[in-house]
Amino acid sequence: MTQPPEPPPERTAALAALASQIAGLRGQVEGIQLRMKRAGITGDVDLAERFEELAATVARALEEVTPVRIPAPRWVGIDDETFRNQFAELQTWVTTVLVTHYGGYDLRPCWPSHIHVIWELSSLAAEWQRIYAPARPPLDRALDFYDRYLPNTMRRVQGFLFRCEIQCVLHRRTAV
Repeated sequence: MTQPPEPPPERTAALAALASQIAGLRGQVEGIQLRMKRAGITGDVDLAERFEELAATVARALEEVTPVRIPAPRWVGIDDETFRNQFAELQTWVTTVLVTHYGGYDLRPCWPSHIHVIWELSSLAAEWQRIYAPARPPLDRALDFYDRYLPNTMRRVQGFLFRCEIQCVLHRRTAV
C-alpha cells in the first residue's frame, strides 16, 4: 500500500527554522521592551505580547504540517498485561468509532476470539488515529481511509469471521 504524500520537506524545514528563530528572538524582544521602558517609551505597544502571538501562530502552522506519527500495533511477543491494555483500547475504538460511525459492516460478536481480526482492526484503528489526530485532518488521507483502508480491511475481517465455527477458538490466547 502506498502512503499518502507527506507535506513538502522544504515547507516543514522552513517552518521549523522559523520556530527556532522565534525562540532565539524571544530574549531579544524582552531586552528591547526593558530598554524602551527605561527610556520612558510607553504606550499601547507590547512587543512581548505581539511576539508571543507570532510565536503561537508559527507553532500552530508547524503542527499542521508535521505528520502525526502513530506506531503500528504490535501483538506478537508482548506480555499478557500489554495485550489486555492494547485490547481494551481496541475494543473502545471498535465500539465508539467503528461500530457507531461505520456500522454498515458485519462485525460478529466473536471477533475478539480471532487474532487475525484483532490485527486487522488494530491497524485500521491506528490509521484512523493517524488521519484524525490533527486538528485539521488532511482530505486526501480521509478519502484514502474511506476508499481503501476501511472497505478492504472489513472485507478481510468478514472473510476471517465467515469461516468461523460455532465454537470460536483462539489458538494462542483469548482476548476477552
